Amino acid sequence: MSRFARPLAIGVGLFVLVTALVALAPTPAMGQTGRNVLLIANKQSDASVRIADHYAQVRDIPADQRITIDVPVADEISPRDYQLRIERPLTGWFNRNSGQDRILYLVLTKGVPLRITGTTGLQGTVSSVDSELTLLYRKLTGRAVPPAGRIENPYFLGANPIRNAKTFSHEQVDIFLVTRLDGYTTEDVLALIDRGKAPASQGRFILDMKSSFTDKGNVWLQAAADRLKEQGHGDQVLLDTGGAVGPRTRVASRTSSASLCAASWRSPDPT
Repeated sequence: MSRFARPLAIGVGLFVLVTALVALAPTPAMGQTGRNVLLIANKQSDASVRIADHYAQVRDIPADQRITIDVPVADEISPRDYQLRIERPLTGWFNRNSGQDRILYLVLTKGVPLRITGTTGLQGTVSSVDSELTLLYRKLTGRAVPPAGRIENPYFLGANPIRNAKTFSHEQVDIFLVTRLDGYTTEDVLALIDRGKAPASQGRFILDMKSSFTDKGNVWLQAAADRLKEQGHGDQVLLDTGGAVGPRTRVASRTSSASLCAASWRSPDPT
């Protein structure tokens, strides 16, 4: 579903882990503000507008950094409608506001389509809306973006040590970071926004492998656990290799240590 090669997923995962580690660090980290965010809602979705309103209030997003697109509420959108109804309005906003270098993050809301239809396979044209918008910065700089095939993620840390991770900026990489405020219900998303405003500084890293240690996802989770331990957080890491994480394990509550990060291979281990 993604235009990016598989490293995008682990790259985002490592970004989350780096963020968590920075939160635990004794020195203050340079944070971004609402001035670095472009918030995108779908006017045809009441949930999308409501979520955007709440996020803008909680995160102090300036009114002129909110854009409302007009698309049917559906999981999929055609390439033509994506160009006309999503990418073109955003490009227009950047051209009018000269915000392409100041804006680092595009925040989508529940109700914005997920996928752009197309052909499948390694040289296919099917794409996620999120990944295609990640490449919008590259288009704004005048660089050509091929319509088919995978594109390597320039923010992927790979096997490099955590100390090589750098704060995201357009000086380093020519993409936007795109995220999505979504959940099963609108109330779930609103609660997520509120929890994100006051993140926990103590807690555990929950990494849930599949029972068999043959999948690449398991290798990534093991590597993440090893890196966290190298950073001195070994006593906070719960690495499950056989299905202990789930209904039988409390990973977060309001009265005990919260989960700083929870990751699994695609879905919770059925065992």
